[in-house]
Amino acid sequence: MTLLLMAVGYTAGGYFFVRLIGGSQWHWFDVGFLPVTAFTWAMGLAAILHWDRFNHSRPAFYAWLGQERSAWSNAARASGLHIA
Repeated sequence: MTLLLMAVGYTAGGYFFVRLIGGSQWHWFDVGFLPVTAFTWAMGLAAILHWDRFNHSRPAFYAWLGQERSAWSNAARASGLHIA
């Protein structure tokens, strides 16, 4: 069930940003940034809590890590935090 909920969250976030990029009026999307930020922080916390279960020897891990680092930074910036 957890994997299904994660997939739904990522799919909804992707749909949100596709609509955001194609949208002409940005204020229609402001309400969506809070749920996207909350989901990103929740996935970041889950990754930290389960860090020992990741396979750190594969290139896909480092690609994922770079993508998540970018998402965490963007979520922190959107929530008002300043993380390097």
